[in-house]
Order: sequence, then C-alpha cells, then structure tokens
Amino acid sequence: MPFQQIPTGYVTSGAVGAYANFKAWLNALAAVVDGKADTSALGSAATRDTGTGATNVILGNDARLSDARTPVDGSVTAVKLGSVYVGKTANFTATASDNVIDCTANTFTVTLPSAATVAGREYVIRNSGTGTITITRTSSQTIDGVAGDVVLAGKGFIEVVSDGVGWKVLRGQVNDESVGRRVFTWDTVNARWQMTFGDTGWRDISSLLLNGWAFASAPPLLRRVNDQVTLSVAYRLTGVGASSDVVVTIPTGFVTDVAATGNFALAGILLADSNTGLPGKTSTSLIPAGWSLSLPSGTTRDQLVVPSRNLALAGAMDWSTAQSWPTTLPGTASGSIPTG
Repeated sequence: MPFQQIPTGYVTSGAVGAYANFKAWLNALAAVVDGKADTSALGSAATRDTGTGATNVILGNDARLSDARTPVDGSVTAVKLGSVYVGKTANFTATASDNVIDCTANTFTVTLPSAATVAGREYVIRNSGTGTITITRTSSQTIDGVAGDVVLAGKGFIEVVSDGVGWKVLRGQVNDESVGRRVFTWDTVNARWQMTFGDTGWRDISSLLLNGWAFASAPPLLRRVNDQVTLSVAYRLTGVGASSDVVVTIPTGFVTDVAATGNFALAGILLADSNTGLPGKTSTSLIPAGWSLSLPSGTTRDQLVVPSRNLALAGAMDWSTAQSWPTTLPGTASGSIPTG
C-alpha cells in the first residue's frame, strides 16, 4: 500500500518538486513490495524476468556478454584484425583470422588467401629466421599491381592489405648480411625491393695483388659504400722486382663506370723512389704522371697500372660505380662493418 503523507514538522524544507519526486519514488518502491510495480517511475525492467529470452533482463554472468562475434562487412569502419601472432616454420596458407605471421625458421612459402574473401584485412609477414620466405597469391591476383611473388631474402617484413581484388603493400623492409650489409625498402611505384644502403666493409685484397707487387706493414684495402668505392694503401705498396706494371685487377662490383682518362680525385697519394725511400711527388687532384687505370674494354677501368715499378705508393683513391652489388666479396674482412 502507498506510504501516507509525512506529518507536519517532518516535511523537508526543500522545493516542492523535490518532495513530490521523493514521494513518487517511495510509492513506486511500495508498489514493488506489494507486487504492483509502478512502471511510470521504475520503467518496464521492474516487471521483467531474468533469462536469455528476447524480453528478459540480462544477468551479469549471461554467456552472451562474452560471445565473440565477427562483424558483418560494412557494419564497421575499422580494419578487421584476427589473431595477433602466429609463428610458422613450414608452408602456410593465411586464414581470415591471422594477422602477424612470423616465419621463425627454414625456407618456405606463405600463401595469401583470395583477396575477394578478406577485403580490408591486413597481414604482416615477418622473416625472423635465416631462410628465404616467398609470399605468393591466389590464382592471378596481384601484389601492388604485379602478378608475381614477393621474396623476403633476409630478416625483415612486408605488410599488405586486401582491397577486395588484389593486395596493396603498405610498407616493407629487409636487411641482408650475406654480401656485406644491405638494407632494402619496398618501392611501391615499381613494386620491388630497392636497396637504400649498402656497405661491404673494408676488404683486405692483398691476395689479389699481381705480378710480384707487395705491401709493407699494412695490406691494401677496398671498400664500397652504396655507389662509392675506396682503395686505400696505408703504407707502401711497392713494385720493386715486379714482372708487370699491373698492380691489381679491381673485382666486379667495384669497377668504375667513368670512361674518361685522368679524372680521378686522389687523397694524399705519395709517390716515393723505392730504392732510396725519398719522397717523389704528391697529388690531391688528378692522377700523377705515370699513373693510370687501364681501359681494356674501352669503356671501363678495372686495373690499377703503375708504369714505373721503382715507385712506392701510399694513400687512397675514390671513384663511383654503376655496377650491381657484388655477389661475392673479394679478399677477407678487415675489421667489422660499422653499425653507426
């Protein structure tokens, strides 16, 4: 039954509206006690049973509160992501629930699903092992417009997204240390890997010296960083007793593409008489008299030639090259490749 009016002397001094609301709430509470809920005050939930039906009130432990459901395509604007990480060591076809596929060992293939069935899905394929990972597609679908596979030939990753027709590369990077140290990033315009940094480190090429040329104290060193090559002789490369003026043949991958004669800038080249040890002359601009790089093919220079074998050489010379990165490195490593 409803509560009676509060006696005089006990009524709140607040606004009439506050009193009226409080009274209505008390009456509604009394109605619940009497089994006659006042739905105008407490709402229809007061008369609903708990349970799993469409008109029931959900309890906190209802299984539907934790039910994982796949959103309907077009119902959300966010990119759909699945499992955060899966590690693989053998051939694998990505599923609609994968996201990061980490290839931790071996050489194998990762196959992307049909782009039409997973529109909007992103995959990150990562090579953290020592093998080679090939990313291939379903039927004739493309990656960045090219109907070809993408190869992770070193440690690195590539991130792709389905546009419903094919695959677009969002970003990618590969690091390779099989021939010096090289870094590749994905070239979206040409749909290929582009080398953005390369360093062979210093290579001791004393084993490449020809015709009796020898060194004193320190061996001749050769290094390529990106497209720049440096030949360094720390102290005295001498041809006394040599059978030819050809000192060394520059290995493939280090040969200059400059065809003109006498335009190499030199850094501190010192020519000295090998018999007396007295200094000869120095040059900081052009190749000194008696120095040349022969042109056996008429277009490239691949031999260091010093006509006077009674001269000792010390210094360094630099040149550029347009040759592809060498497939093997000459001589032996001299120290380690700098990391900075």
